[in-house]
Amino acid sequence: HVLADLLGSIGVVISSIFAKYFNWHLGDPICSAVISVMILYSVMPLLKSTAEDLLLMTPPGMQAKFNRCLRKIHEMEDVVAIHEPHLFRYSSSSYVLTMQIIIDPEAEEQQVLLRARECAGQLGKCKCVIQIVRPETLKQIGKIEAHSEDILWDPDTENIVTADCNCDN
Repeated sequence: HVLADLLGSIGVVISSIFAKYFNWHLGDPICSAVISVMILYSVMPLLKSTAEDLLLMTPPGMQAKFNRCLRKIHEMEDVVAIHEPHLFRYSSSSYVLTMQIIIDPEAEEQQVLLRARECAGQLGKCKCVIQIVRPETLKQIGKIEAHSEDILWDPDTENIVTADCNCDN
């Protein structure tokens, strides 16, 4: 940013010299255009980062860690599926993790929650909102029948996919 300011100032001085001594007045609009391009170029990374934060996207560089965390949770005993996993930036040094974990009907909810929070702790400073759900609860509220497509984490591709939610275990 400081470099763009310096180059802009130099451009103004040069265009003033051309206007005064050579009666060439096109230097000013040309310098203005160059300065505008430099400012736009320098602000693009900030705009991209801000858009990622506002869209609650998984921060760059965190996707691999997030996938490892989801894989560990998915491989836990009693876990049937991971539903609607999201990881997004909360501040410059912390994140928010949200998800639903669908568990076996006989599973101990608090044990699954404790193990899932331990896995999430490997992401760094992270606020976790983890909802433990049993398949029968989903059926009772009609979620499976009401939504033919749900957002699930696919352990084979390590991607979040839209798929049929079939939790009949």
